[in-house]
Amino acid sequence: MPPRQSNDVDDAVRAGAGQGLIGFGRIHSRVAPTLPNVTIVTTCKGRLAFLRQTLPQMVNTGLPVTVVDFDCPEGTAAFVVAAHPSVRVIAVRDQPIWVQTIACNIGAQNSTSDFLLFLDSDIILHNGFKDFLLSRKLRDDEFFVGSGNPELFGQCLIPRPRFDDIGGYDEAIVGWGYHDNDIYERLKLKGARQLGFPPGLLQALPHSDELRTQFNTETKKWSNQRINSIYSHIKIDLESINHSPLTLETRRQLRKKIKMIIGEAAVAHPKPITLEISRGKLGIIGPDEIIREGGYELDRALKFILSSNTARQ
Repeated sequence: MPPRQSNDVDDAVRAGAGQGLIGFGRIHSRVAPTLPNVTIVTTCKGRLAFLRQTLPQMVNTGLPVTVVDFDCPEGTAAFVVAAHPSVRVIAVRDQPIWVQTIACNIGAQNSTSDFLLFLDSDIILHNGFKDFLLSRKLRDDEFFVGSGNPELFGQCLIPRPRFDDIGGYDEAIVGWGYHDNDIYERLKLKGARQLGFPPGLLQALPHSDELRTQFNTETKKWSNQRINSIYSHIKIDLESINHSPLTLETRRQLRKKIKMIIGEAAVAHPKPITLEISRGKLGIIGPDEIIREGGYELDRALKFILSSNTARQ
């Protein structure tokens, strides 16, 4: 027997349910997945030709984007304002030397979100990246880094509380290389787990090493990477025994000292070099914290032995 006709929708629904044609509680509304609260942060100094190609894909994700014009001589800020008005632009002036760590921190400081996606201006986001974000529940105890191509390694997605907890990128690290390794290591030491982005989501546009070091004081990228790497390891060890982070000024002094020693060694000392870092002499602890008793003085120092390998220049 067919259900009776009725102009009353509620009557029709009840009639159909009574005859088993409609089941109450079986109709579920589908809620479309929403993007997580992520801001893309990218920086530019002399890379506007790349940003013109990569910024549209960043904007097309639907995520907020922050661009840091780090005293770019090519007018990055003006281009972004005119071509992509939805993008937040931070223009930094009087910065003739490119310092990526400072530029990234400025971008983070001017972005409000639960997660920060740091991308170089020469990185293309493929369409699958948005699907990755929609399908993955981002966690506060995990961060993602680029995998496969070494040029993707510096691209990362970091929970904002973790980023703030470690003080962001270390601005004592200057020039090319190791700023990414350093922040990943510090995140892991704070309990975060490092994961790789699925393959095929990111692509690096090719360019020369001359362009990489165009606005750096050190043009030999592997020499500079070696300085930053050794500095990072020593700094992390010092902070571990001191149970607190070093001040930015102390970190800069430490890197300067390491650069001086390595520079002299490269010219005059092909044999292994011993670096002995005293907390007191470096100013990590004050004179009142050095133990002086019974005619002796006790300070703690770390010894590092640097051996030359077939290191890249």
